[in-house]
Amino acid sequence: MRLFKFCCWHLPIVLLWFSNTLFAQGNKDFKLYLKNGTIDPPANLSGKAGRAGLRANASPEIGRLVIIQFYGIPGEQVVSRLRNAGIELLEYIPENAYTAVLHGEPDVALLNSLNARSVIELEPGQKIHPVLTGPNLPAHVTKMPGKLDVRISYPRSVALADVRKELQSIHFQIVSDSLSQYEMLDVRLGKDSLEYLAALPWLQYIEPVAAPGEPLNDKSTASTRANMLAAGLPSGVKLDGEGVVIGIGDFSDPNIHADINRRVVSNTVSGNYWHGVHVTGTAAGAGIVNEKYKGYAPKASIVTRYSSSILDQAEELFRDFGMVVANHSYGSPSTGGSCPGFGEYSSYSSLLDKQENELPYLLHVFAAGNSGGLLPVMGFRQDLAMSWAIMFPRKI
Repeated sequence: MRLFKFCCWHLPIVLLWFSNTLFAQGNKDFKLYLKNGTIDPPANLSGKAGRAGLRANASPEIGRLVIIQFYGIPGEQVVSRLRNAGIELLEYIPENAYTAVLHGEPDVALLNSLNARSVIELEPGQKIHPVLTGPNLPAHVTKMPGKLDVRISYPRSVALADVRKELQSIHFQIVSDSLSQYEMLDVRLGKDSLEYLAALPWLQYIEPVAAPGEPLNDKSTASTRANMLAAGLPSGVKLDGEGVVIGIGDFSDPNIHADINRRVVSNTVSGNYWHGVHVTGTAAGAGIVNEKYKGYAPKASIVTRYSSSILDQAEELFRDFGMVVANHSYGSPSTGGSCPGFGEYSSYSSLLDKQENELPYLLHVFAAGNSGGLLPVMGFRQDLAMSWAIMFPRKI
């Protein structure tokens, strides 16, 4: 019995040593994989370091953005203890790191006790998209001589009112706040002020403003055979879009066409440019003028907004009109519609991720391969995606 007690008393120590050994062997890589490159931060929370190398110019009201790296992914208890201490972990960054906003100095003793490894404050240059510091600035970024139009992002725990106040105090013009619900603002500033903006302690990232859209889908020659959706399947179900609300981001008023105008429930686009009518007809044309050109969902309701405004206002359109599918057939004129930054994770990528989590019944469909050899926006065919969305609007 005494031997049994002796062995049991030592077992936790042996297991602790064994698990720590395995943990150390499996987590030797503490690099941080950032948008602008990879860094290897030092373990700066050991000993009696009081400030973890942070700069001293942060406002206590708005706070400073930092990255807290751990030796492993923190559990719920760790997250809760940090929150109780006024530190909320925000966005994950590989490996084992999260953004957070600090108001004052970090509690090194607390962080050490919770298996934190390092607290990092990024340099201004690490928060600027490389395009903005290169020799060939996009034309849509330099619309005004000597100025840059950029999109900034900031942590969700920072109040918009505080961001506005600070930007106005240093004479940076807010061009658009249409994405402020996603912690993004479009700002105009002097070309020589870019690094000054990036040095603001609460600022998360700076990238070029989104390029204005231009129509896509004007070179497609393949027949979509959209009438098959409403022809009736062997199951007897006719997939005609009834009860589905489709959003169209484009450049013309759909009310000018008889195939569409009776089912438009909201429209803020004026003008009679052919492209918007064509795209809306492909999605939801009734085939009144010519049944041969009936759309995918001839009984669907329609909401329309100008170009990417359908994306910016998606949350309101879902809430107010029940929009469950939104079509985007536009690109960037700066590269002939070929979507600059194709494949990179941009502010719009982040916005779409948030909408995917917050609005699980809303599907965005992007033009893909509709303009000849130009790059697609997403890696799938638009006609197939629209078919799936209309058939299964709540299952995708």
